[in-house]
Amino acid sequence: MLIFSSLLEQSLLLDYSLRYPDHNTFDRFSNYFTLGAEGEGSGFLGMVITYYLVSLFGYWGTFIITLSGVLIGFIVYTKISIYQYLKKWFDQLQKFIKEQWESQKVRSKNRRHLKEEKKKKAMEAKALAAKEGEEKASKKKQPSFKNPSEAVGISPEDQHETGEVETGEPGNPSEQKDPLEERDPSEQKVQKGLPPEAFSPEYYQSHGKNSGEASPGDRTVPGDGTSPGGNAQDPLPGQLSIDPKPPVNTGEKQGMEAFENIDFTSEEKPYQFPGTDLLTRRAKKERNSDRKHMHEKAKVLEDTLKNFGVSAKVVHFSKGPSITRYELQPETGVKVSKVVNLSDDIALNMAASAIRIEAPIPGKAAIGIEIPNEETSMVDLRELLESDAFRRGKEKIPFALGKNVSGAPIMGDISKMPHLLIAGATGSGKSVCINTLILSILYGAKPEEVKLILVDPKVVELNQYNGIPHLLIPVVTDPKKATTALSWAVDEMTKRYEQFAENGVKDIAGYNEKFPQDKLPYIVIIIDELADLMLVAPGEVEDKICRIAQMARAAGIHLIIATQRPSVNVITGVIKANIPSRIAFSVASQVDSRTIIDTGGAEKLLGKGDMLFQPIGANKPQRLQGSFVEENEVEKVVSFLKGKTDEEPEYQLSLLEEIEVEETPKEEPEDALYRDARELVIEREQASVSMLQRKFKIGYNRAARLIDALEEGGVVGPHEGSKPRRVMVSKEAEQLQEANQEEKAEDSPQEEQKKPE
Repeated sequence: MLIFSSLLEQSLLLDYSLRYPDHNTFDRFSNYFTLGAEGEGSGFLGMVITYYLVSLFGYWGTFIITLSGVLIGFIVYTKISIYQYLKKWFDQLQKFIKEQWESQKVRSKNRRHLKEEKKKKAMEAKALAAKEGEEKASKKKQPSFKNPSEAVGISPEDQHETGEVETGEPGNPSEQKDPLEERDPSEQKVQKGLPPEAFSPEYYQSHGKNSGEASPGDRTVPGDGTSPGGNAQDPLPGQLSIDPKPPVNTGEKQGMEAFENIDFTSEEKPYQFPGTDLLTRRAKKERNSDRKHMHEKAKVLEDTLKNFGVSAKVVHFSKGPSITRYELQPETGVKVSKVVNLSDDIALNMAASAIRIEAPIPGKAAIGIEIPNEETSMVDLRELLESDAFRRGKEKIPFALGKNVSGAPIMGDISKMPHLLIAGATGSGKSVCINTLILSILYGAKPEEVKLILVDPKVVELNQYNGIPHLLIPVVTDPKKATTALSWAVDEMTKRYEQFAENGVKDIAGYNEKFPQDKLPYIVIIIDELADLMLVAPGEVEDKICRIAQMARAAGIHLIIATQRPSVNVITGVIKANIPSRIAFSVASQVDSRTIIDTGGAEKLLGKGDMLFQPIGANKPQRLQGSFVEENEVEKVVSFLKGKTDEEPEYQLSLLEEIEVEETPKEEPEDALYRDARELVIEREQASVSMLQRKFKIGYNRAARLIDALEEGGVVGPHEGSKPRRVMVSKEAEQLQEANQEEKAEDSPQEEQKKPE
């Protein structure tokens, strides 16, 4: 490259073929040497080469050749590809054009959506105004007649007795009033010759039928120019006839009947979705040096692997909210396990707190090395709810999960999961995840579409959601009542399956499609802390959860179970086998990680919303950064929903009554070995768990329960530390008691025989 640079300099400075045209070759070269010694040009060798190049290709040809040599030398030395630079530039240009195009499409769609909403609101307001006008008109309209005697069926002869009413000339159309004009009934009742009850329906029926005139039920507007006794049932063209319905009566009885006939369901206000302005939008930090920093990290990663004898190349990297994933492609012959075993050495050289290796990445011929970012970017729930993935999604029960390692929003559908297990240590983001799940449902589904049952044994986590329209019952905080709620869910599941069988459908989607006017809502049961329920009634809770998890998917009932103690005592094998979708937050050990998602990796998560999401059917979990929502944001949304209705929320009365009823404590069935254990303890005058275990060949738990039952029955005394329990009943007293019982048994038949005599 240096030689071509000197030649380029020489070709730019001098044209020696023209400078010494008369000299021979020896003299010309001597002059070249002298000029090079004096510091002119590019030296003797450069001048000689330039001379021959100029002689062969001319001045401009020499310039092009030397310039090309300089560029080629620069590219070879720096290992820079012009194609990559051009491709990178074109990719950025294409990405910029695509982003502008997408943003333009979104803006146009938003404008169109706003126009449609304005048009829809205007039409609804117009329809509501028209409906209110019709209701007011129907209340105020009272038919008026030119001759009240015709209205009540009075003959012309009776008019002279009762006195005529001044109505003007009937033959003058100009003075004839509109038959549908508004008229005060109080004025009609005080007209001459008409009693106040003349305008009641009973008066119409009695007088109209007896006189042979038209009854109010088939009354029409009197014709123009007809005599009082003429046929008034043929209106002239242009005149309106009254519908054959009873006149509107302003009496109390008619008013009550009208009130009873009102359809209150049509007056219910539709559910108004809360706006995203209730949620906080946090500022994002933009750093221009991120890409350069990631290039440097990729180079360090390659050098680290090279030092340990692993030849690999970073082919791609992507930065997410909390981690950066480097996609590593090893050379042929390199084992994947060799890279995995170097995780601690990679973390040391990359100066990372902890790294996670995904080997291989599903669907790619690469190994993923996930390194924590220096600064974690928070994923706002508002950002996810405003994304196209949530707005255009067709999820029946939406769930805004978070963002993946590429920064793309990830949405879930609870109806397809169909049950979800959420587990993680304290402070890992489990409670925030439940809040985002509930808010996603509030923002994406109506109360008639999805109903919620919230179980909160800790009392303070979900209590703020009381009063929202989606709740079937108030938030359950008593573990015993939670068991009753699960029992109700099992009964509801059975009832729904009976409905499906009667109507020839297989699931809730088919039922709602067949009966759109009588749709069944989806029911989501959220249990915030399963460990407390398992302590109160482990067997019953486990049975109910298993029944719902096994059968309730088609019935539209879904379980969301959360716990901060992911041990096998809480998440039993039966529960885990029936809940296919799982979310694992940061845990303490690999054993806990395997308990949740059947594989390690959750112990290396960073906490604060960093999760592994394993949906149904996935071979490996997907790493996400969960969305974040604060408590005050939740309170704003709940207050908004409560403020939209002045009425109390409509709860499921049957379930509410079932839960509120204080159940009498059920007596546990007596153990089959209780009497034998009682006799053994009294006979040997000592009692211990180990003795019962040896004698009856039973386990510790059953033997301990027998000792407790004997203590409750007064056979043995309380526990006294290391001392054996005292036997409170002697053998003689036991024999005497048995003898008394036998005597009573013998006397009872004799007394029964004496009673008839």
